[in-house]
Amino acid sequence: MFVQFAQKFAMVRPVTPAYPYIATEFEKATQDILAGADPKDALGQAVKDIDNDLKSNNDYAG
Repeated sequence: MFVQFAQKFAMVRPVTPAYPYIATEFEKATQDILAGADPKDALGQAVKDIDNDLKSNNDYAG
């Protein structure tokens, strides 16, 4: 049963060395939203922070 559920609904994490940072920023945004922050603002800030991290790390290129 678990296998069928996973095959239908599971999503693979993005293949990027930046994933830990992205996941952390998404978690922060989620917590902020649950605490009452505007979702658009919280997620917009997460996008800015992730973009800045990617830029400062040369998109984690090789």
